[in-house]
Amino acid sequence: VLLFLATKTAMSSHSEPFNRNKLAILIGISFVIFLGIFTNYTQLQSQLRLIAERQTQGEVVDRVEVFKVNYEFVPDNFMETYKMDSVEKADYFDKILEEEMHRQHDGRKKHQNPGGLQNKSSQSTSHPKQKLPSCLQARNDTIAKSSYRKLPTPYINLGFPKMGTSTLHSFFECGGYKSTHFRCSMSMSCAKCTSQSVLHGFPPLKECIDERPSDVFAQLDNGTYFPQLELLDEFVEGYPEATFFLTFRDMEKWYHSISHWPPRKKGPHMDERWQKMNLTGLPAGIGNNVEEFSSWYCGHAERVRSLIDKNPLQTLVEIDIEDHMAGTRMAEMFGVEEQCWGHANVNANIHPELDGDEVGLAMKFHKEKRRDSKQAKQMKGSGLRAGVVHNATSNYSDDGDDGESDDDDYDNNYNEKDEQNGNDGNGLYTDQYEIENERSVSTFRNRSCFIAQKSNITKSQYGQLSTPFINLGMPKMGSSSLHKFFRCGKVQSSHYLCKGNGFDESRTCRQCIVNAIERGDPPLASCGDYDAFMQIDDGSNLPQISHLKEIHEEKPNATFVLTFRPIEDWYRSLSNWPPKKMYASMRDRMQKANIPGFPSGRGKNTDEFAEWFCGHVDNVRNFVAQNPSHTLVEVDITDPTVGDYMAEAFGIKSSCWGHANANPVLKEKLREDEQNERDDIDLVDAEKVDEGESKQMITVQNHNVEMPQSSHHKIELLNHDCFQARNDSIPISLHGKLPKPFINLGFPKMGTSSLHAFFQCGGYTSYHHRCRRVDPYYTCAKCAQESITEGLSPFAKCPDSDAYTQIDDGFSFPQLTLLDEFVEGYPNATFILTFRSMQKWYDSIRNWPPRIRGPHMDDRWREMNILDLPAGMGSNVFEFSDWFCKHVERVRNRLDQHPSHALVEINIDDPENSETISKFFDIDKNCWGHRNVNGMLHVTGSEMNNASDSVHL
Repeated sequence: VLLFLATKTAMSSHSEPFNRNKLAILIGISFVIFLGIFTNYTQLQSQLRLIAERQTQGEVVDRVEVFKVNYEFVPDNFMETYKMDSVEKADYFDKILEEEMHRQHDGRKKHQNPGGLQNKSSQSTSHPKQKLPSCLQARNDTIAKSSYRKLPTPYINLGFPKMGTSTLHSFFECGGYKSTHFRCSMSMSCAKCTSQSVLHGFPPLKECIDERPSDVFAQLDNGTYFPQLELLDEFVEGYPEATFFLTFRDMEKWYHSISHWPPRKKGPHMDERWQKMNLTGLPAGIGNNVEEFSSWYCGHAERVRSLIDKNPLQTLVEIDIEDHMAGTRMAEMFGVEEQCWGHANVNANIHPELDGDEVGLAMKFHKEKRRDSKQAKQMKGSGLRAGVVHNATSNYSDDGDDGESDDDDYDNNYNEKDEQNGNDGNGLYTDQYEIENERSVSTFRNRSCFIAQKSNITKSQYGQLSTPFINLGMPKMGSSSLHKFFRCGKVQSSHYLCKGNGFDESRTCRQCIVNAIERGDPPLASCGDYDAFMQIDDGSNLPQISHLKEIHEEKPNATFVLTFRPIEDWYRSLSNWPPKKMYASMRDRMQKANIPGFPSGRGKNTDEFAEWFCGHVDNVRNFVAQNPSHTLVEVDITDPTVGDYMAEAFGIKSSCWGHANANPVLKEKLREDEQNERDDIDLVDAEKVDEGESKQMITVQNHNVEMPQSSHHKIELLNHDCFQARNDSIPISLHGKLPKPFINLGFPKMGTSSLHAFFQCGGYTSYHHRCRRVDPYYTCAKCAQESITEGLSPFAKCPDSDAYTQIDDGFSFPQLTLLDEFVEGYPNATFILTFRSMQKWYDSIRNWPPRIRGPHMDDRWREMNILDLPAGMGSNVFEFSDWFCKHVERVRNRLDQHPSHALVEINIDDPENSETISKFFDIDKNCWGHRNVNGMLHVTGSEMNNASDSVHL
């Protein structure tokens, strides 16, 4: 502009000395401005070069520090290299470090495996490596740079376990995304909610997002059910604009990882479980080496690529988690800091150096430093010694089941719940929680809110308290003890699970209450016909806090129960529950939940939990004071006289009171004490004998037992013909011609798995416990009940099958409650009854699932109210035998009235049963063999000696 004005002035026809002076001034100013711009530009370039050089130096220093921490070796030219500041020299330094890491890694492998002995993961690594097929290599060009930071959600990982699922989850959480990993809610795994969504006609993630909205789904499977395989078409069709992930890693390292996960020495490990399952692309029996697993993943990758290539709106991100540039690529694509990328959920047993990953190490050091700094500030600010919690890095990526009721409540006789959680019943891998909790000297602990008040009820109210009895106390404060107390007193009581008008017997009381309120119904109306509700929360969602008003409106005369215990003991219990430390503790889950009066982030120490508890007690007392139609019974579960107090208040004998659901980690001798309360022989019910009473040696199930004469009636029971299988129930003319379906009416642990394997071996389709492929949680019991509810025959809503070898789920018994419907609905069916020694059966259910600490199958059945086995019954072999006998007689009488049916009776202990069952169904006798045997009871396999070796192998 200045030059333009100068030119215009010079060309003016009225050029005067004044104008010429103005021209000189304008030209001078223009020159000065140009010189300033040039100088500033030069300085800016110099500064940018200096910044880049210092960044490079900083990266080199970081890599060196990580290297120094983890490797004793330092190159001879270390100091010289350390001072290099150019990009070329930094790259040269990286090359030296990489070569040394490989050298030391090889040296450790040789040291750990002297003599060249091959371990489990190295069986197929002796041959030279070949060029990888494209299906095992991540493609880095699938995303155009124009799409970076614009990739649409949801982000759905279709990769396999132990292929960076935890790393993806941590990366996106660090970047501020809502991410789920394995569990899509506190009460449901992603595998379950995806299958249920498809079952109900929705896209796979519909019910998952309803439970907990998320941007990222980093692991869909639960280790046994794989939605990324079974529901891949549904994912692609249901989310036409989603971003999908495929993770890759070296196949030998992956095989090594799954063959050592979970990180326990004795197994079973992930690869062993997969070999036994019939997964899509990996039939049962396949997966004995790295080549077979590589072929499986290769087929999956090709299928994913093929489906997504057909939909141009979908995006497929392929990431090699071992690529040193993976963090940079992820940062560029998603706008998340590169430092958020790092290996997570690493098996420390096989990666003591965290797989040599520098980024992972740097993140670990950074988090530890930040955590130590944060704890120091908290201690300084509080002026008290904080409780120190040493929590080893979790080596299991699964959150635990919710609620005080532990996950064993969902086990069935096939123990599939343990299988899904990585626990196969034989030993557990647990993190070591060492809690040093100093008892607080805070004066507020002496407040009345921590002391139970017995003066709330008068003697005139003893035994006259109105139902329902509703426990408003906190989890891990005696709810199980209350439940057992009322059950012992013949009061219909629920605890954690509420079996209401629907048939979903795994529904929690919390779910029932919340669903009812959302529908506008009274909270407890559909939760079952109970007189006592002893735990209505699920451990992290507490209706006794959030929905107390609604409960009052429905039950204005209910008796509320409020439990107390020392706060330090409660805090310790929350910190150690569940005892399987592969799960998050209840304390950790409560800290993350946003509970009224206890916002997310609270609960860092005992004092914060104490303040919350105190506030809850005050709220309940004030509420009852404002609504005097209620009675509040306050119970200190540690009071030595609590049994007598409860007996007076509720009119139930004091012997019914006792601590239940105790933590086996904190009380190791609990199981031993329970066993000592049982009769050692479990044959005679341990009746006391007067000195003058005569005794007699008799034989019971091949045991010689000295028994009083008063017990002979029990022995007569075991000699009844209801315990003997009738081999002549099928005429020879029907051998090999028995009509389908084949329906087993026998009980669990009586050969149901053996029958299932027998029919499958013979070419028949068979269902055992589960009756739908898409939904692994859809049991035959549930299917039968839903069919009957809709007025259909029992299996109308179940998939067609030739055989149904277990129709119960260990909790519901259609063979008892729906026997008439089965007989009428299938007038030409072949029914099966299995038999075995009552003592062996009793031993089996007492020890199933096969873990040292219960609850076991018999424990659960005693708490339930089953047809002909009321709650409290089942304390010995005779009571279970009486139950079985009544069922057999009922089945025989019912089928005798319908001659069109066939009844096959099989004694699974009979050494000749393989011949017998082979004739009945025209199946090779070698197909028969004992399955699902408890290895803790049958170590020598004595029960299997009569089966074919080929079947065992």
